[in-house]
Amino acid sequence: MAANDSGVETSNDSNDGVSNVSVNIGVGLSVGIGSGITKIIDITPPPAIMPPTPTSSPNTHEWPNFSPNAFQLNRGEHFALPHLPPLPLNSDYLLHPSNLPSGSHLSQFKMRLRTRSKQRLRSNYNNILAESNGRKLRTAATTCNIELLTRVLESGADPNAADEYKRSPLHLAACRGYIQIVQQLLKFGANPNVVDSLGNTPLHLAVISASSNNFNVVVRVLLQGGASVHMYDRSGKTPLELAEAKLRLLRTRYDRPTPESAKILEDMCMLTTLILRYMVKQQRELEDLSALEQRLQNLSTSDDQDQVVSQTADELLASVERLSINK
Repeated sequence: MAANDSGVETSNDSNDGVSNVSVNIGVGLSVGIGSGITKIIDITPPPAIMPPTPTSSPNTHEWPNFSPNAFQLNRGEHFALPHLPPLPLNSDYLLHPSNLPSGSHLSQFKMRLRTRSKQRLRSNYNNILAESNGRKLRTAATTCNIELLTRVLESGADPNAADEYKRSPLHLAACRGYIQIVQQLLKFGANPNVVDSLGNTPLHLAVISASSNNFNVVVRVLLQGGASVHMYDRSGKTPLELAEAKLRLLRTRYDRPTPESAKILEDMCMLTTLILRYMVKQQRELEDLSALEQRLQNLSTSDDQDQVVSQTADELLASVERLSINK
């Protein structure tokens, strides 16, 4: 039989002859398989790889022209960081030397930086100094250290420097019955109506903590210093209502008073009477001022009423003077 185009020849010689099969794959290798079977395999060697041809420099070679995109990785797939904001590709946010001031502008720039640094340091120093002086004031008010208190106040410390609970040195001294500390703080301008985080004024704390005659003196000093008996705490109580509640409690507890308990009741009665008298006095003065204001509104400025206007003005000045006098 004739061989076909594929290069495979098949022959059959006789009735019981052995068939021979030869496979030609290229040229160069013949393999015998079984009896009478011969397979010829040709293997073509790969082309020789030539070394790069040197050009102008012995260290410079001409490599195959690969596309740069052939080795580019997908950034979104392999380097995705969803928890970070995307990095801007422009360089506007970078400090470039061309953006820096030069010459006279550079000296002005340095001067502004130096001025800002000094202001920042001065502000930090003032804050630290104020905090230190406030701590010293509260310590002196708590321990009744009149020398330390006077020295810090004379250095210019704020007499109303409060702690984290908004308690001023006047709060701390009033609730302990320190008469000299309270007087010195009021002398240097402490606010007698400052409130803490619970809405208590120094007068509220003095009434709550009252246990001796010292507190009566403290209450009197606070009232003379301008403390208001109409201030409410967070529970809606005035100093008079607190004094009344404490007096009722002591009266119930000491049904049969001893000499010691009788002294406590007496001091509490004096304190309550003192607050009540100031409250009535302030209320009466307010009523007098309201009456004078009404009279001024009803008066006209005609010549025949000049004498009445003068009299009303004199009464108003007298009322203001009574309000400013500490009794």
